Amino acid sequence: MLLDIITEVYGYYEAKRTLYAGLITYTIFIFTMEMVISVPSSTTQMVGSNIPQDPLAYDHIFKGVYLVWFSVVVCSLFANTLNIIILSKWKILTNGKYFFLRSVTSSLVTAVLYSTVSNIFAFGIFMHASQISYFIKVTLISISAKLLTLLICAYPATLLSNILKRTENVDAYDYGIDYNFLRAYSG
Repeated sequence: MLLDIITEVYGYYEAKRTLYAGLITYTIFIFTMEMVISVPSSTTQMVGSNIPQDPLAYDHIFKGVYLVWFSVVVCSLFANTLNIIILSKWKILTNGKYFFLRSVTSSLVTAVLYSTVSNIFAFGIFMHASQISYFIKVTLISISAKLLTLLICAYPATLLSNILKRTENVDAYDYGIDYNFLRAYSG
């Protein structure tokens, strides 16, 4: 929704810059977290606790964090860029009307793409036939949760975008934009 608001008010290039900044920040967080958890943990017993300590606890929890990081970055990059493009083009086609509907629709389309592709990463490209039913259930639950979130957040996002347009006297229309998905930022 934040990218939808930025696209609506400030335009395609600002939304793409925000997306890139978010992905860079996420990457820094993941690698920082990886460095922190690689610090050896104490093998001493906690005072007053009868629970044995597992020095490899974080290794168990964060095993595969780089695959998750890679899938989030790749899926976010493509799905959110597609969302920004759809929203930007629809704004021109609708003369800036129906932000609520444009936002929910474009975000839902890309949420379906994001959920499907990220779950393929999670389950593996060559998942066993017995996993397909579970994969479909998890993907549908993920899409449903995203749809519910979109519906809850769309009205406040519409209000916020209208407030920003009025208070900052900005309402970008992306005429003449090169939407080439793979072209580097040029604006």
